[in-house]
Amino acid sequence: MNPKQVLFDVLNHKKVETIPWVPFAGVHAGKLVGYDATEVLQDPDKLLHSLLEVNKLYKPNGQPVVFDLQLESEILGCELVWAKDGPPSVKTHPLEEVDSVPCKCQMPTAEDGRMPIVLKVMREMKEKVGDTTALYGLICGPFTLASHLRGTEIFLDMYDDEDYVADLLDYCLEVAKTMSDLFIEAGMDVIAVVDPLVSQISADHFSEFLDAPFSALFEHIRAKGAYSSFFVCGDATRNIDVMCQTKPDSISVDENVDLIAAKAITDKHNITIGGNIPLTSVMLHGTQEDNMKYVIDLIDKIEATTNLIILRTSFASIPESLIEAAEIDGAGHLKVFTQIVLPLSKASLAVIALYYGVAHWNSWLQATIYLRDRDLYPLQVFLREILIANQLDEVMMGSEIGTSTSVQETVKYATIMVSIIPVLMIYPWVQRFFVKGVMIGAVKS
Repeated sequence: MNPKQVLFDVLNHKKVETIPWVPFAGVHAGKLVGYDATEVLQDPDKLLHSLLEVNKLYKPNGQPVVFDLQLESEILGCELVWAKDGPPSVKTHPLEEVDSVPCKCQMPTAEDGRMPIVLKVMREMKEKVGDTTALYGLICGPFTLASHLRGTEIFLDMYDDEDYVADLLDYCLEVAKTMSDLFIEAGMDVIAVVDPLVSQISADHFSEFLDAPFSALFEHIRAKGAYSSFFVCGDATRNIDVMCQTKPDSISVDENVDLIAAKAITDKHNITIGGNIPLTSVMLHGTQEDNMKYVIDLIDKIEATTNLIILRTSFASIPESLIEAAEIDGAGHLKVFTQIVLPLSKASLAVIALYYGVAHWNSWLQATIYLRDRDLYPLQVFLREILIANQLDEVMMGSEIGTSTSVQETVKYATIMVSIIPVLMIYPWVQRFFVKGVMIGAVKS
């Protein structure tokens, strides 16, 4: 299936064979081809070259064109501080000393700031990869844009001058609508509203100040025929529910949010959710295999219906006549469950326990995060270090020593054998619960 269509199907809540992914390369796109952030974000040719390299290397279902939340604030009068290893940051806030709201006649245009660069590249990306890749246009969310204009005073204003905050957010909403229109006209399929500061306020403040502007913005994007996505950074766990109430097509969070718990909330609102691999603990300090394992484990946790199926099948196999006989003898629901159902489900419970046991035995990430004393590290951490060391040895010596590959393979398989021994020792004790026919002769039927 077309990669782009897979993403659209997910946004439309259709079942797909593979989970789509959208790599938010940002200025990292330039690093792939030797450009720094200032070059990528100010030179259309270098930006296009970088984005095409991302598309070629990562083969994404969706891809953002520019990840720079300062586009709007630069146009509206904020001074920026540029760096070579990251997007620019806002230096000055035009409304910091004045309690005024800009005129709505002052909206960004296609000719303002760096918009000509961005729109040009968006159109070229649409032409080159738009048939197979869903393109994301990222805009600065109303609340973060308000903070760019007003500075940290915006947080005090939420207590001292609610009307001013409402008026400023209404202006920022119109800016967001204008940016959305420009990006959609340039061919963007998804408008991602990125508002990092949403994680810094309470759910009550979100409902009071942000529900109306975000709801209006997502409705506007929907009316224009594009998909919408609500991006938030930081621990926004407490705000996931109120974010869903603004009705975006999807919500994206980072590793500070428990994706499993957040998905339980978004599912209630029929909203798609996206997340990412932990940046520091896995992506930066782990290997490629660690990244892949994290994704697989995450998918398993999200789609953990296997245990439910096993237990449901086990419970359903218990003869109804056996339960009725217990009830006739005066057993209540709790007694039936604890003395009839659970004992007859030992085999299924043993299977589930074995699954969880093996999963925890193979886990190393939690230990490296929470433990500081190496003497307390589980075996898997040390086995992982051996594998990584062997991989490094192969890179450093493989071209000189012809047998390095076989040595590495030998160590790898020896490591696997060491790690599997405890599981093999436990399995025979659990196997006795897998005996079939446990209920034979219990009842006549």
